[in-house]
Amino acid sequence: MYANSIMYDEEAGLYYRDAKYVYPKHKSVNGKKDFWARGDGWVLAALAKVLKDLPETGTYRQEYIDRFQTMAEAIAACQQSEGYWTRSMLDPEHAPGPETSGTAFFTYGLLWGMNNGLLDKPLIDRS
Repeated sequence: MYANSIMYDEEAGLYYRDAKYVYPKHKSVNGKKDFWARGDGWVLAALAKVLKDLPETGTYRQEYIDRFQTMAEAIAACQQSEGYWTRSMLDPEHAPGPETSGTAFFTYGLLWGMNNGLLDKPLIDRS
């Protein structure tokens, strides 16, 4: 909860890399909020793992589902037309090109969510 209070951005639905990267203290080269794909990938994948093991009656289950779904929507919106995510999720020009770790984490988390009924398939259908 403490980390959430510092690093989770409610407006973006994403996490900052760490407390030193919180906007407006840290900005991308274009003055935007800078969310690190690999870090948000770790969070999305971790939420999937927790939800897999958390009992249906778990006290915090709905809270984790809500965060997972909010993040998934925000993450899907940042996907590049070529299918990958960039290092700086809201500013592709800040660090252009594929961020493979984040892309792998996001692919895992999004597919896990779809396969387990927490995400609608059209969330990432770009055809």
